[in-house]
Amino acid sequence: MLAARAYFELDRELPAVFQLSFRAAPMPGYGWVFPVNEHTANIGVGYLPDRRSAPTAVAFERFVASLEAIKEIGPFKGYPIRVDFLRAPTCAQNTLLVGEAAGLVNPLTGEGIDYALESGQIAAEHVVRGLTSGVYELWHTEYDRLLRARFDKIFRFSEWIRDWYCKPPLLNLLVPLANRRPELRQLLANIVLGEREPRGYGPVTMAARLAVYLARHRGGESRSHD
Repeated sequence: MLAARAYFELDRELPAVFQLSFRAAPMPGYGWVFPVNEHTANIGVGYLPDRRSAPTAVAFERFVASLEAIKEIGPFKGYPIRVDFLRAPTCAQNTLLVGEAAGLVNPLTGEGIDYALESGQIAAEHVVRGLTSGVYELWHTEYDRLLRARFDKIFRFSEWIRDWYCKPPLLNLLVPLANRRPELRQLLANIVLGEREPRGYGPVTMAARLAVYLARHRGGESRSHD
């Protein structure tokens, strides 16, 4: 992923909540407004680029231009983010990788602090076991298996959502569906945050839910026109 941000001063009071927006943000990705205080915010974009993507600075400027009356007060900074845990090496001889070094940044949200802390704990405990019991031939690959067991499902689910649904037409269906179904909205949030295992919510299941919602939505529109 690519991300860029700067600090801005706004002419209105900011609510004390994070705001995420798909308006004027490159897809798949999002823009954000993270309040620092009542009138200052960290504003930026994060997205998965392809060959047709605009440079990070251009994507950032487009998103900023869609916001109201803001004044830049800090330097623009852009950076790449590794989100390739499912395909990344996690160990080598005498080396265990944690956090972003192992690709442990959520491919949907770009969030990685909790994964870095948790993988650091897993690595530390594995090192202690190695010092206690001895470092055997498969000690390094066993660490890889521990990471895969903990994070593989979450990352596969996040990639599914990113690749299948982070497109304007599908977002226009998914967001209203989640708003109408608070339990679905909370479940999706918990899964992405790593608080629930994403069982039963693969692409086919989600597509079926969207199809049901679309059928009901169109049916409601037809009755209202009648």
